[in-house]
Amino acid sequence: MQISQNIRGWIQDNLRFMSVDDGSCALFIGGRIEGVDRCSAALWQLGVDNIYSCLRSGLILVHNYAGCTDEASFLKAIRTFSPFRSEGGLLWNGTLLYGSDLLLSLSERYGLSDPRYAKELNADFMNEIERRFEAAGVPWSDAPLLALTPAPGEA
Repeated sequence: MQISQNIRGWIQDNLRFMSVDDGSCALFIGGRIEGVDRCSAALWQLGVDNIYSCLRSGLILVHNYAGCTDEASFLKAIRTFSPFRSEGGLLWNGTLLYGSDLLLSLSERYGLSDPRYAKELNADFMNEIERRFEAAGVPWSDAPLLALTPAPGEA
């Protein structure tokens, strides 16, 4: 299944940012996506799935786990603690992510690292990202890749 145009643009913006700077997980629940309410479970799910897909495909790496000890505990925690509630604040704002050498190379190849970067969707870049997600066993889907398992009071 191909990623919808509005989500492709959101993913491209997130990955472009990761290719030039590091950032917290909160980056992946920010921005505007047409048809997705801000501070919603749908946006939380998109953030979890995008982080998971990017980690599995080698596009991003974790520099520092806030409140977690390893990738498995981190992936469980981001599914459990909402970025929009106080319990998830440290996790989502304190865990530091950065772009891998692979992401830097792809950003360079497709012109996303150019200082004159325009926000237009780069279809070739996003087609490459989709191929990488598929090859890593995390193809895009309408169904969650890592379903949310909210702690009491987090939904």
